[in-house]
Amino acid sequence: MKSIFTAACVLLPLAVAIAQTTETGVYLTASDFENNKLSAAVPCTEKIRVNPIFDNAHIIIGKGANAQRFTKSSLYGYSHCHTAYRIYNKNTYEVAGTEGFYIYTREVLVQGKGVVKQVHYYFSTTADGIVQELTIANLKKAFPKNDAFHNFLDDRLKGASDLYTYDSARKQFKVSRLYTESIAIATSRNASENN
Repeated sequence: MKSIFTAACVLLPLAVAIAQTTETGVYLTASDFENNKLSAAVPCTEKIRVNPIFDNAHIIIGKGANAQRFTKSSLYGYSHCHTAYRIYNKNTYEVAGTEGFYIYTREVLVQGKGVVKQVHYYFSTTADGIVQELTIANLKKAFPKNDAFHNFLDDRLKGASDLYTYDSARKQFKVSRLYTESIAIATSRNASENN
């Protein structure tokens, strides 16, 4: 029993220290995001206020005298406890995937039987690219020369909802995997044509 108590006394502070290494902060640029370089980084336990009361234009990290205030329009995005967000055209998007291209989600209020929150999906071709709705038509426009990807979108997706299918085993969206496969096919074709 004494050894269990001793182990708990040793491991508990270690677990707390590990938990506090997860940081919250802001990304000043797309390059900072790609390199996971946070500015104004604080432990995950610190507060981040994304929409302070009466002030939607700022993000405040920390509290009291140590609080740091940033204008949203001057930031690429922010991170809070393992979740990254991108700010684009005054909207905040959760970064949902970065394999091949960037996939984002955003909760939108939709009028139906009352007002309900609905998750909408978006993408950009690069970290700092234009954020647009994730549709088959928009993907084809964004990657106009990738015929293999166009074929995959037509042949392997049953409908628009397949664009949002997440493969937990591979830890990526199905559409991202199709894009990666299409790039591999194009690379293989180019290599065989050059030989």
